[in-house]
Amino acid sequence: MSDEEEPTFKTELENLLNAFYSLMPTANRISQFLMLAEGQDFETMREAYPELLGDKKTRDKFLKILGYEIENGKIKEQYMFYEYLGGTTKEGISRFFKILGNEENRNRIIAALLKEVSNPELEWLTFRLQALKEANAIAIAILKIWKAVAKETRNYDLEPKEILEALKEHIELNEEQLNDALNQIMQYKLITKGYGEKYTFSDELKRYEDVLDEIEVE
Repeated sequence: MSDEEEPTFKTELENLLNAFYSLMPTANRISQFLMLAEGQDFETMREAYPELLGDKKTRDKFLKILGYEIENGKIKEQYMFYEYLGGTTKEGISRFFKILGNEENRNRIIAALLKEVSNPELEWLTFRLQALKEANAIAIAILKIWKAVAKETRNYDLEPKEILEALKEHIELNEEQLNDALNQIMQYKLITKGYGEKYTFSDELKRYEDVLDEIEVE
């Protein structure tokens, strides 16, 4: 008999979850890239992920394996992206977010393991907000005020001029500074741009908007 402990449902479930959590974008730089890369400026991403994109030979291998191409200076998912390693991994992460983002599912697992299990989607959102704060604290202030406006109006969809109007009593900001901030917030996939000139919160930021209250801006 081996000296190792006999496997149990609890230990095997914990091993399975640990394997999944190791793939989350808060724990793995390639996973981070997968969740952010589509449509991003190549030079911006090369600066952010030099270990993946800095060296041309490494970059070519990486993009080919994961299923990306560079088109007009932008990173694009290749046709049939879901058949590449990148597409499969990205889809798996998204599904894991949904499963562990469900409180009922987490509670079942907590009851089985007798230990806390985190919400990986919320962790990833918090991670991005903290990173954005370090890159541009004004962008966080914009999101906080935007959230307050949305609570009052029940509408997240705003044009830049409407955002500027909402900000004027709180921050001195010109149109160029606002556009720079909006572009940076979009890089972190925290907002999206819909029809016309309107921007809106991402789905996960709408779900967990109160996490903005925990991000302090000096």
